[in-house]
Amino acid sequence: MVSKISASKGSQYCLQWCMLNAERELSDLILSSSPSLLSYTNFKVKWISPISNNNFYEYRDDFIRGLSLKDINISETEKKLREFWPKNGPKWDGLGVVEDSEGKQGVLLIEAKAHADETKSDLKASSMESLNMIEEALENVKRYMGVDKCCDWTRNYYQLGNRFAYLYFMNEVLNIPTWLVLVNFVNDRSYIKTSLEEWIKHYNKVYSNMGINRNCRLLDKIVHVFPETSNLSTRKQAIVNP
Repeated sequence: MVSKISASKGSQYCLQWCMLNAERELSDLILSSSPSLLSYTNFKVKWISPISNNNFYEYRDDFIRGLSLKDINISETEKKLREFWPKNGPKWDGLGVVEDSEGKQGVLLIEAKAHADETKSDLKASSMESLNMIEEALENVKRYMGVDKCCDWTRNYYQLGNRFAYLYFMNEVLNIPTWLVLVNFVNDRSYIKTSLEEWIKHYNKVYSNMGINRNCRLLDKIVHVFPETSNLSTRKQAIVNP
């Protein structure tokens, strides 16, 4: 059976291409970009998604089950998640599992982007119950991180805000070592090019507007990587024989 990249352009295409052609290189780039991750792991990433033999499936509310972590009660963990965040939470571009020298597992939550506009979003939940739950969670996360409560994470930067919320949930509620990996593809030729300089300026502005500063908690669990896409072929889909 031959598996093809299912996406045609943008960050989804770039990430799937990496999974087929440069998985080790992407793993090494992620590990080498975070001192806290380097000090934790045994230098291997077990990729859960997006992988070709699962049709590049992207996990959402089922991500806890998809991770298949040892020594956790899935039902109890999912109950805690539903108490923290409503259904139809973030869809993860990728998931990975790492282990320390004693076999304790940690998690990589992957968010991939190929141009700056992909990072912009507003909270669109219509249910009052969901709105209240989300706003309460975001306020708790901002308080924990040390972000001014006046900073609004429900407009413009909601997607990144809810990723921070899940990072908090995994580390502080579940006590599972977890890193949020922001994979920002540079000069994506398949859709809209964004240079490294543009990415840096973009995140500088985003963090400033979100109230994120160098003293905030959880910053050591946020990893930025900027893969150069000059080697990614956009003329034909890569294929792999599982």
